[in-house]
Amino acid sequence: MHDIFVPSRVVMVTEDAMKKLSLLGLLVVLAVSPMLAMGCPKGTHPVGGTGSHHKGGTCQ
Repeated sequence: MHDIFVPSRVVMVTEDAMKKLSLLGLLVVLAVSPMLAMGCPKGTHPVGGTGSHHKGGTCQ
């Protein structure tokens, strides 16, 4: 008879799943980060608003 439960294979599956989850997480972060860090379009600059980041201002 052969053992069905082989610890080394369970660890390999877990490591593979963790690699896939890590890659998926990295892709999500890279996809979302440009949307969160949008500034004014090229050729315009921030006007108005408050603070060093011109919160509430507009681009002109």
